[in-house]
Formats: sequence, structure tokens, C-alpha cells
Amino acid sequence: MKRKLAWALPLVFALSVAAGALTAHADTIFGQLESVLVTDVYQFIESVLSNQPEPVAVTDSVSLALASQLGQSEPVAVSDSHSFGLSSLFNHGEAVAVTDSEHFQLSVRLTVQEAVKVTDTLPDTTPPTVSLTAKPSDPTGSNQASFSWSITDPDDSGGFQSFCKLETGSFAACSSGVSFGPLGDGPHTFTVNAADPAGSRSTDVSYTFVVDTTPPTVACAMPVAGWHAVDQSLACSASDAGSGLANPTDASFTLTTSMPNGTETASASTGSHQVCDQAGNCATAGPISGIKIDRKAPAIQATAITTGDGKPYSAGTWTNQSVQVSFSCTDLGSGVNPATVSPPATPSGEGKDQSASGSCADMVGNSATTSFTQVDIDKTAPTISYQGQAPPANAYGWNGTNITLTWSCADTLSGALKATVQATISAEGANQSATGNCLDQAGNGAADTKSGINLDRTAPVLIARAATADGKPYTSGTWTNQNVTVTFSCTDALSGVAMVSGPVTISTEGANQSAAGRCSDRAGNSSAAAFTGIDVDRAAPVTAFASQPGPLNGRTLSTTTATVTVDPGAITVSGTCYDSFGLIANLTATDSLSGVATIKYGTTLAVSGQPLPNPALTNTINGSSGTIQFQTSGAYVLTYAAVDQAGNQEATQTRWVFVSMPAGISCVTTPVPISSLPNAGTVTFTAMIQIGLYKIPLSFTFVYPSRT
Repeated sequence: MKRKLAWALPLVFALSVAAGALTAHADTIFGQLESVLVTDVYQFIESVLSNQPEPVAVTDSVSLALASQLGQSEPVAVSDSHSFGLSSLFNHGEAVAVTDSEHFQLSVRLTVQEAVKVTDTLPDTTPPTVSLTAKPSDPTGSNQASFSWSITDPDDSGGFQSFCKLETGSFAACSSGVSFGPLGDGPHTFTVNAADPAGSRSTDVSYTFVVDTTPPTVACAMPVAGWHAVDQSLACSASDAGSGLANPTDASFTLTTSMPNGTETASASTGSHQVCDQAGNCATAGPISGIKIDRKAPAIQATAITTGDGKPYSAGTWTNQSVQVSFSCTDLGSGVNPATVSPPATPSGEGKDQSASGSCADMVGNSATTSFTQVDIDKTAPTISYQGQAPPANAYGWNGTNITLTWSCADTLSGALKATVQATISAEGANQSATGNCLDQAGNGAADTKSGINLDRTAPVLIARAATADGKPYTSGTWTNQNVTVTFSCTDALSGVAMVSGPVTISTEGANQSAAGRCSDRAGNSSAAAFTGIDVDRAAPVTAFASQPGPLNGRTLSTTTATVTVDPGAITVSGTCYDSFGLIANLTATDSLSGVATIKYGTTLAVSGQPLPNPALTNTINGSSGTIQFQTSGAYVLTYAAVDQAGNQEATQTRWVFVSMPAGISCVTTPVPISSLPNAGTVTFTAMIQIGLYKIPLSFTFVYPSRT
């Protein structure tokens, strides 16, 4: 076999004309003549290379065996069996025979480094060695098996061949990384060897392993039917016919439920347990479900009713009846055992915080108890005491406002519901009654009734009436010239009248006066009344007289004073005359209080020889002013008097009016004192009137034998 050493030798060729020559004996190093292949991988300088043998100095610059043996560069003689030409001219190296008897000297020192590959060849007698680097585990759970190996040889680094087989068959060429499968369960043996390029064969390398792809067999007992009060454990066993159990204790184990205390279910499950063989195949036992476990006590409830009315009773509340406590149970697991449920209990005696207890159990023996506590029974009525009424009755025994009666309540067991109770009388009436009712916390009651209670909240009826001094009814807002007396009448339909104001007389003049009065009933209710709008006026109005001429018919007005004389007695009054055809009398009345209502007047012709007339006031002027026209010849008696709104009439005034339509003269006197005139007399009227450029005397006389 050839052993090849690859040297990377940087050779320094230095140009020199006098190179020292050292001689080394190659046979003492190599033991024989060997051929060396020198490859020039860098380009030699063309001027120093030739086509003939040339001395070359070879220097080992790396740590190769040869360099360590040489220790230094040595001159060797290189015989070029071929033409040793430029390495740059060839595509490959050439064989050079080197003998140490020759002296290989540099004829020229080169300054260019180049690499030289040296290959030597020695005989190969050592077989290779095979080592497995990858293999299946033993045992293995896979039916596929892969193998890898490495080959080492001191003489060779490659060119090896591998041969392998499975079980007892023949070897066949193979490569590292070979795979086999699928393999059946059971033991298997793999064998491999290798040959180097010289044909040397390595020792066989074998590996035996077991294939096991079947998981262990597991079996568990079935749970016992029915309900259970505790967790259940199921016995299990496991075995493996192949590689055997990985954990021998798995041959026998248990699966157990784990239900917390206070729970219940019809589908409890055990835990699970994994069993594996040595090949890594595993089987899981559990969970096993559908196991009925009841670790919860039944739910017990106590309810109560009062026996008298059958109504629900709440703990801690007072009642005046016996209380029946019943017990009911529910269980969502194994169910309630009816025989264990306690029968009803009935506390009936008086007392506070009484109780009744009961119990029950389910079908697996879980039990529960409960108590209905705070049963409070009070069958005794409270006491009631009358405290009085507010406000108290007056001296007549009557009240004029709502009356509140009060009672106090007491109870020694459950306690009074209220310390006091009240009743209110708001309806009017005599000799009424009211009842107070005391209740205790248990509903027991006591009553007390009080009578003789009188309530009148309605004020009496007070009426004010007015009349004038002549006894006639007086209407508010009307004027009168008399005193007005207001009287008060009081009535009360229930308690009766206790007091009423006396009459009030209004005698002073004035407008919108009033009189007030009061009355009260026996219950203290009172009423007030006032008669308003009383208008009293005792002063008569006053009428002012003014005259003015009638039509002038083209004349220029001329006014003169006339004298009127009545004989006997020589009673004289003055007058005013106009040169007009007629005369107009203007009457204007005034009244400072009630105001003028009308002016009454009368007119009558006085005829000589006839009784002197005194005309009645038969004509009326509405309001405070008016006119009276005299446009017919004659001697007239004019009477007039104003009347105010209160009925006051002034004293009648009398004036005489003389009209001469042919002459165009009209006269009127001042007021005539009728009461001073003689019963029979002669009336003479004289005057001088200017008519144009002329003064015309005027005279008129009439005689009256009497006065009417």
C-alpha cells in the first residue's frame, strides 16, 4: 500500500553564485531510495530555469517527519529523468529521482517562494479499525434500526469499503448510516467490517438489540355499583411480554377517586396511571368514571307556620299562636332516607327564643341536623290606660277643633307595639265616642272607649241687618237722611249661641260708613259681620237761580231793574227786566255730600181777582241743573226746590215772572217771601225800560183775594 505525505513546503530559492553545499545521506533517513514528486505550483523565474537538471535546495518549513529527521536543509542531487522545464509551462508535476549521493546545489538564489507537493510511497500491511457511532437503543420501541460507524487506519485516510449484515445472512457492501425495517418484535444482531485499499479486512463488529413495539397489558377491576360514602380504590395489574416493565412495581397498583368532603356526584372518576415497558411503549390505566360517591350531607330545612291561621312564621317575630316547625330534606346524591326525617315539632308555651330541632340522613349515612330558633310566643293581651284628651273641653263641655284622645300601653312579654295610641275625632257632633286600641308585638290587643265628646268646628251664622229711623229696611250703598240702626242675629245649629253683639246706630253724616258685630257659639267658634256702605246726608241742597232774556228779534238788549210791591204791608221785592220776547230761567243746584238728584218746580199764571196761586212742584229736572222758558204773556208764579240723593229737599223758593210778548218786555223777581204776604192783597209791578232811543214805563197790577 502507498503512504502519501502531502507537504506544503515554501521553498525559498535565492539567487547566488556561491551556494554552500551540505551533504546528507538519504539512505540513513529513508532506508532506501524513494521517488519524490515535486510539483512547482508557483511560476519559476524563466531566466534561471533550464531544461536540464539543476541543483535545488529543498527546505522543510512545516512540521513533517522528514524535516524533523533532517533537522536542516541539505543539498541533494536531483536527476531529472525527464526534461525539467518551467512549472508554469506544465499542468502537472513530474517525477524526479532523488539520491542522497548526488549534491543538489542551487546555481541561482531565487527570491520567489513556491509550494512543492511531495508524495512518497511505502508498503501497507495494517488492517483498518471499525467503531459504531450510532445504533438503536436496547431495547428499542421502534421497528426501524439505523447504524453509523467510523473507520480508522494508520496508513490510509480513505478508500475504505464497508460490509454488513443483519442476523445470520451474508455480508453485503453497505455504507455508514444504513437502515433496516420494519423489524419484528424480538432480538436482532447487526454485524459490520471494513477493508482498506490494500485489501486488509477489519475485525467484525456486532451489536445485538431487542425490538419491542407492543405496550404493556393493563387490567383493572370494575367499580362496585351503587352509591358510596367514601372514595373508591380499584385494583389494577400490568405485564409486558417483550422488553418487560420499566418499573417492576407497576405490576400491581390501584386507581382511586378523590372527591372532596362535602361533594357528591354520580360520575366520579379515578385518577390515571401510565405503565411503560423498557422499550418505552406505554399504556395508561384510567381514568375510570361513572362511580357514584356521596360525601355530602343532605340539605335539611326547617320551616314554621302559626297553627291558628296556617301562615308562614319568621324566626324572631312575636306571635300569639302556637308554632309548628316542619323539617324537609333534599339530597342530590344517594337520596334522602325518608325514615330518618324528624317529624314536626310544635312549641306552644309563652316565651322568647324557644327552638325546635330535627335531623335526617341520606342513603349512605351522611346526616344533617338543624334547629329552628327564636320562636317567640306571647298569648297575653297588653294593658291600656286612658290619659285624656287634647285640647280639653271648655266650660260648656265643647271643643271647637279636632280632638285627640290618648291611651298608654304596656306589655310584660313581647312589649307594646306602641307606648301610646291615639284616636282623633274630626267629625262634628254631640256626645261622640272614640276607642283606643293597644297591640303588643305578638298581635294581642286591648281596647278602651271614651264617650261624651262634643265637637263643633263650624262657626255660627251672623247676619247684619240695617233699618232707617222710620223702621224701613236700609239698603247698603243708598243715601238716607235718617239714622241707620244695624242689628245682628246669630244662629248655631250644633253647640248653640253663646254671645252676640247688640245694635249699632249710625247717626253722623258721611259716606260708606259701617257697623260691625260678632257672635260666638258654645264651642268657641266665632263669626264677625259688618254692615257697610251706610250713607247718611241730612243737609238739603241749594239751588241757584239765574235768568237770561228770550229772543231779541233784532233789538239791542236792554236790562233794567223793576220794583214789585205787595199791599197791604208794603212788602217789596226787586226784579230784572229785559227788552226781550220771553225769558229763560236757569236753575243750578249743589249738594256737598250725597249730590243733587233732581230739581222740582211748578209754574202757574196769576189772574187778577183770583186767589194767589202756590203751584205744586210737579215738574222735575233730573240732575243738578236745567232751564225753564217763559214765552207766553202773563204773570207767572214759579216755585222750585232741589232734592239730594238722600232725599233732603231744600225749602221751596217762589219767584214771579212777568212777560209781555206784544211789548217785548220780560221780567223776573227775586225770591218772594210767601209766608210774609197778606192773605189778600194787590201786587204792583213797575219799571222803566229802554227800548231803542225811548224809555218806556212799564206797570202791571193784579189783585188776589186770597192765597191758595
